Order: sequence, then structure tokens, then C-alpha cells
Amino acid sequence: MTIKEALCQVIHKINRATEMEIFQEVKKIHSWGDPAILRHIMAQTINLQQGYYEWDFAGENEKCLFLQNDGYFEVYDRNKHATFSDGIKIG
Repeated sequence: MTIKEALCQVIHKINRATEMEIFQEVKKIHSWGDPAILRHIMAQTINLQQGYYEWDFAGENEKCLFLQNDGYFEVYDRNKHATFSDGIKIG
């Protein structure tokens, strides 16, 4: 299992969580390095512009996290959250 797969599995399981809650659940799956997990959380967030430039390994269609205004992450749903391009809402 990859970190990306673990992140998507975790967020689908708990649906809404803080970054640290996601981080702790991913650590239970495998002992990946802390910076690697945190970077993957940013890379997998559909509405985080920096993630598109810093971690281009995560394709837009593969992103599973959406960052709410209150700081919580939830499962990204195109129908609920809209469509994004390079982290910018386009529809």
C-alpha cells in the first residue's frame, strides 16, 4: 500500500478529520516518515494550490482530500465541492 492509498482509505473511513487525526490513522497503517505523510496530505488536497506545484506526482483526478474553511479535511466530492484546476475552483 502506498501513502496515497492509505490517505484515501483513512479519509473515506472517517470522512471528516483534522490533519493530525489523518496523520495518526495513517501511521497506524505503516511507519512511513512523518514528513512524507504530511507532504502527501498536502499533495492529495484538491483545493491547495501549493500542492500542485510542490508535489506534481498527485494527479488532479487522484486527489481525495478537500480542506474546509474550518481547517477540517473531508472526502473530496466533485458534486459537493466543485471542480478544481491547479487548486483553483473552476466550477
